[in-house]
Amino acid sequence: MTRGRRVTILGVEVDMDYSIEDVMEKIEKVFLSEGNHYICTTNPEFIMAAQKDSFFKNYDKQCRYVFGRRFRCGNGRLLH
Repeated sequence: MTRGRRVTILGVEVDMDYSIEDVMEKIEKVFLSEGNHYICTTNPEFIMAAQKDSFFKNYDKQCRYVFGRRFRCGNGRLLH
């Protein structure tokens, strides 16, 4: 499995294939760095809203990371 890739789903960029450890490490680095940084989670409703609403369409472009609402741990278990 390729880890840490960014994919585009209906025009919305989403960071995929991160373990919970990877996510926590990235969040820690962002909080420890200077400046304003945005991390968001997305879901199917957000992606569908982005098809009609320019706010949602461009929101992901302002975020350092855009994680799916659910992601898999190394053991394959889904986390919500």
